[in-house]
Amino acid sequence: MSTRISRRGFVRGVATLGVAFAAGCGPGPLTIAPPTPRLRRIGLLSRSGTPETAESFRRGLGELGYVEGRDFELHERNAAGVVERLPARAFELVEIPVDVIVTINSGPALAAKSATTTIPIVFQSTGNVLRQGLVSDLVRPGGNVTGTTSLARVHKELELLNEAVPGLVRVAHLGEGSAPDLSDISRDALEDCRTVGLECLPNVINPSSAAELEAALQNIERFRPDALFVWISVSLGAAGLDRILAFAIERRLPQLFLSVESARRGALIGMQANVEARWRIIARQVDRILKGAKPGDLPVEENTIFDIVLNRSMAKKIGLTFPDSVLRRATEIV
Repeated sequence: MSTRISRRGFVRGVATLGVAFAAGCGPGPLTIAPPTPRLRRIGLLSRSGTPETAESFRRGLGELGYVEGRDFELHERNAAGVVERLPARAFELVEIPVDVIVTINSGPALAAKSATTTIPIVFQSTGNVLRQGLVSDLVRPGGNVTGTTSLARVHKELELLNEAVPGLVRVAHLGEGSAPDLSDISRDALEDCRTVGLECLPNVINPSSAAELEAALQNIERFRPDALFVWISVSLGAAGLDRILAFAIERRLPQLFLSVESARRGALIGMQANVEARWRIIARQVDRILKGAKPGDLPVEENTIFDIVLNRSMAKKIGLTFPDSVLRRATEIV
């Protein structure tokens, strides 16, 4: 005996089967797992890397919810203090390839910019990024580069020195001029001195030995300045700092260093852009880029938070009393 199924009966049977599946009388509905987020690769390029720098950056990303190993991996490269090695280190990050390159100071940023025109670059710079050619506009940098800078840094430091030292007129500055950021500090100091109403004496560039430092100090002494504005070469180390401080004490010269650590180690005033605030800006920019923003559309941000360390022991040695207005601005008093 043959079995015949009408078209209407077949459709009704399929519909009934569908209801049974929907009610749980079958293998159940098909589920699709959400895609696993891709681990983002972030390059960190510096002239001389330090663990503290990388940790500050990690904390900045952590505050935005990023977890290392789950959301990102950090690829660190540094030139061990040799500027000529920076291009090779930048190309290493490009070849990985990383999703974004974060650079510390302008030398690494310029090396990264030469190495790639497609991978986003986020720089941290203390120099004049317009003059250096890193970007052509601070509001809309264009290209693959953005970052944070402290263009007003030198001006603020000279204002603080002027406020701390009554009757200040002549300022001598001493430092290293081989790196782009530090060359800018030299030029900005000359320009900002005039704005603040001071006379800034010609600087001594890059004393890299005890003999060169001694010659630089003798040159400064001939100008008979009222204060020193100092950023010393790292190659001079603790001995170089000690010699500069001894020179200042002998001549009762106030000093402002572009490093808070120098004040903790004996200098009168140390002032620098707040490190954690700077890395929060960097982390926020990296976050926006990883979420699809174009670096050329992100404004270069100014770090306006500064740390100021005052050393009362040095003040006593040179016969200076800090005004109350300066004491109130200090973030630390040694």
